[in-house]
Parts: sequence; structure tokens; C-alpha cells
Amino acid sequence: MIPISSKIAKFNKVMASKIDRYGKCDTIVMGKVLGNETAFLLQNMCPVTDKYIDHEYTSNGKPIQLPEGLKNELHEKAARVLETYTFRSKKVIFPDVEKIKSELLSQLAKDRAQENTQSNEEQVQQPKKRRPVMRKKNTGKDQQRGR
Repeated sequence: MIPISSKIAKFNKVMASKIDRYGKCDTIVMGKVLGNETAFLLQNMCPVTDKYIDHEYTSNGKPIQLPEGLKNELHEKAARVLETYTFRSKKVIFPDVEKIKSELLSQLAKDRAQENTQSNEEQVQQPKKRRPVMRKKNTGKDQQRGR
């Protein structure tokens, strides 16, 4: 999940200081959403599961689509920020991503185990119906032949 902010002046200053210091800024991306300038805060991104997504971002009942160029820039910079976080510096992303990730994975495992337990209980409660076995009547000829 990548949070967004409408505080453009604040994040333009932050971006400018990072560009002056490092020559680039991958942790904040400016783009337009619904015609308004918006700051995408890659420095605050964190992992989420479907459980924590309340609803799709919509306007007049229609889902908001980002322009393709902005979407590509966000993907590229997010991948770069994650690579920096993973291999070089944990300071590039503010939330404790590792802790959040481990909690989410633990929660997913518990949910799956609970689902399996519930499905096993349902199977135990509902015995399988068996078809009646059709047997041949025992006639005298069968007895003579040893059947």
C-alpha cells in the first residue's frame, strides 16, 4: 500500500532537499489524481492483505485509474525503494515493514488453519450417504455351486 497526501508544498520541500542531498528522490512521487496534484509517499509504503482493504478508491461510483505513465513510475520507484530497503538501508521506509509482514503472514497462517479446521468439522458432521448394496437372492443353484 502506498499512502497519498494532498500536502504538496510540504512534500515538494522534502523532495527538493533529497534531490539536493542525493541527486534524486525515489521515495516521493508527484502525480495527478482526479485532477488534483497528489504526493505518493513511497517512504511510508507497507504490506497489506485484502482483509485491510475496506473499499476501492472511487469517484461517482467509478474506480479511479492512474495514468499509465504515473503507474509505471510508481512501480519502478517502489521496486527501487524495496531493493534499497532490503539490501542497503532500512531507513528508506519509515514503517517497520519486516514486523508488519511477519504479523500479516502469521495472521494468514492462522486464518488458513482455522478455515481447514472448520471444513474438517463440516466433513465430520455430515456423514457420506452410501448407496444401498443390491444383493442377489440366494437360490439353491448358487448354494450347490458354492457361491
